[in-house]
Amino acid sequence: MELDKPPAVAADDPFSTIALIIVCLILSFLFAGSETAITSMGEPRVRRLLDEDRGPKNFLETWLDDHTQILTSLLAGNTLVNIFASALTTKLMLSMVSAGTIAASWADTFTTAGVFCLSMLVLVIGEIAPKTLAKSNPTWFLRPFWIIWGFHLATTRITRGLSWISKRMLRLIGVDTEAGGFVVTEEQIEDMVRIGSEEGSIDVSRGDLLQNVFDLWDTSVYHIMTPRTQVVGLLASLSHDEVVEVVRETSLSRYPVFGETTDEVLGLFYAKSLLGNDIVPTTFKLTEHLSEAMFVAKTQKAGALLREFQTRAVHIAVVVDEHGGTAGVVSLEDVLEELVGEIYDEHDEVERLVEAAGPDQWFVDGSADLRTVEERLEIEFPDETPYSTISGFVTDQLGKLPEGDEAFEWENLSFTVLEADDKRVLRVAVKRSAGLAPSDET
Repeated sequence: MELDKPPAVAADDPFSTIALIIVCLILSFLFAGSETAITSMGEPRVRRLLDEDRGPKNFLETWLDDHTQILTSLLAGNTLVNIFASALTTKLMLSMVSAGTIAASWADTFTTAGVFCLSMLVLVIGEIAPKTLAKSNPTWFLRPFWIIWGFHLATTRITRGLSWISKRMLRLIGVDTEAGGFVVTEEQIEDMVRIGSEEGSIDVSRGDLLQNVFDLWDTSVYHIMTPRTQVVGLLASLSHDEVVEVVRETSLSRYPVFGETTDEVLGLFYAKSLLGNDIVPTTFKLTEHLSEAMFVAKTQKAGALLREFQTRAVHIAVVVDEHGGTAGVVSLEDVLEELVGEIYDEHDEVERLVEAAGPDQWFVDGSADLRTVEERLEIEFPDETPYSTISGFVTDQLGKLPEGDEAFEWENLSFTVLEADDKRVLRVAVKRSAGLAPSDET
């Protein structure tokens, strides 16, 4: 009596192969997502997670100590599982041909189609999906970190060798591999502030303030100072009553004191000195009540000036030109206004330097600062100009001191001088050409 033969068992179980392919795709998802997540978080956020005890300590500390090593593990793991998945797919197609499931004449076509479908799955599951998730929610990939951490520990020797080889190869082409790390440039921070303001993650007013902080270090004192022609100063020869009259009329707290000319600055006079017990009107001499003046170059940056104001505990400085003459005066308030906008106190009269005259039409005071005009008209004047007011701009464009009714075209704007005296432009009319929006300007 013959025993029944057991049924033949296929050498390759397709369901096991498919299961392994799915496992590879899941691992690819984790490797690719972890790579993007940990990179996008950056050092500050990783340190904050450690301080708040919100993540795997060993993994995050290793990332901070040697992020190249972790990246190498993630890249190596992602590459290996993708290659393994491709090999399994090819094997699955060939095994189906051997089992007769697929006709031999269609073997190449089905194998190619299988590899193509796998490539699409890898692209979606192993690249697009995990990296999109990692960008929006990077901490999600800290949950299954033990898989990544286990692979890293198991392959440390191999990945160290790979890192060593890659660094040597990069050095051969002149790349300094030791200069890497977490480096954030000023441009990147400005971009983040701008994008955050546009997308609403940063309040617009806060975004403007942050942007103004960066601009402060690019703005010359010359562009924010009060020009010499508008400076209210005192002559050293003034009597007590004359000084009191000037203080009463102008309501300022500090005044530069001049000798025979405005280029001869003797010092600063503080209005509060008039309240001192040592003031005797009949014997008063202005030069006996002066404080030392602080002088700054007109090319100095406003950010550096702010730091100097803090260091020297002063609120006002005399701006000098390249010849040593007085160019103007700059105060702490001028610098702060670059950060937060115009600051008015109870004695100030709010000046309307730029007034709307109709659709795309404005009346502009000649003393209006170029930055103010840029903001109101949503335009950009040339950088590094030798002038800081609209009067200087008009005079520069015309090449002479203008008279009334003179006009010119600039970009998509027309400028007409409404009022002018022998020394400067007093009032200008500006009109934007029809059909061009502010965004069209350069």
